Amino acid sequence: GLSGFELKAKLDADPLTQGLPVLALSASAMPQDIRRGREAGFRDYLTKPLEIGALARALNRALEAGEGARSAA
Repeated sequence: GLSGFELKAKLDADPLTQGLPVLALSASAMPQDIRRGREAGFRDYLTKPLEIGALARALNRALEAGEGARSAA
């Protein structure tokens, strides 16, 4: 029952999930939608129809970011 933005805010507010790289996938592809997603802190904002190459690159970036966060802890 939550929007992606609401869920992202809840994840950011919880010390256990704060800082996790989160990807957004949306049919909302207007520049202002993408900007809003970036401003909300999503690691990447992917749009539909989903391009598999873009998803693979976003996942790799998220995994690299997660590894860096674990190394710093």
